[in-house]
Amino acid sequence: MAISLEKEIIICADDFGISPGVSKGILKLAENNKISATSVMVCFNDWKQEAKPLINLKKQIDIGLHFTLTGAVPLSSPQEIPSLVNAYGELASLGQFIKKCFLRNINSEDVKREFYKQFDSFVEFFGFTPHYVDGHHNVHQYPVVNEALVEAFKEKLDGQKFYARNTSVPLNKAFRQGGNFLKIFPISLWGTPYKDLLEINEISTNSSFMGIYDWRRPELFGQNFKRFLRASSKKNGIIMTHPGIPDDILRKRDVYNDGRKMEFNFLNETNIENIFESMKIIPSKFS
Repeated sequence: MAISLEKEIIICADDFGISPGVSKGILKLAENNKISATSVMVCFNDWKQEAKPLINLKKQIDIGLHFTLTGAVPLSSPQEIPSLVNAYGELASLGQFIKKCFLRNINSEDVKREFYKQFDSFVEFFGFTPHYVDGHHNVHQYPVVNEALVEAFKEKLDGQKFYARNTSVPLNKAFRQGGNFLKIFPISLWGTPYKDLLEINEISTNSSFMGIYDWRRPELFGQNFKRFLRASSKKNGIIMTHPGIPDDILRKRDVYNDGRKMEFNFLNETNIENIFESMKIIPSKFS
């Protein structure tokens, strides 16, 4: 007898394109129906190396643009986006970027210019517009960037079916995450006004957001993942994950390495289907 479903949840793997190993791991999860969305970074010169098979999965999973304004080299020249780069022409570190946002030292036109470059690179390769847009380190939600992106969405995606991710977590749900509350609160703090901004502008967005935990203890991912499933809304809730297979390139680009392997191993386990079935859940695209 078929089990009636209680939830359809978007299980998203972030950072496709940050390294070949991470991309390979995410691709395997997508092909085996372990995830239902992936966010693609287009700033690194080798991101296309593993991306072609994703095209054949566009009806199976949501493929989004992971807009990047930190820790990479921009697609625009430094002269085109002076407020976003450091003295070496690189995108700022996360700490520098947040400081610039709060001091309003970021130019909205620079943000839009770099977004258009990344957007066009995505479309040129895949042949379709992103199913959704989010941000590496959640940059899409910070002051100046959030409003600039809403303008860019209207210019680039008018009439297209897409959604933008928000990281809003209601306080009652955040408290239920126990020790993860202090991690959740600062990320949710900017997700809530961004969600409001999207709704005011009639831009589709996720109904709930889960996936934040103490990344210094990735061995607890499996335990937290089950908690995320329970706390997600019944439809169009997102669970953010960061699975992948670490490689030397990743170690040069990011500090989160072994944790990606642990998340990949958990999601790749055959018994995850049993978890979904027991909780009456299916990984789903946005609808």
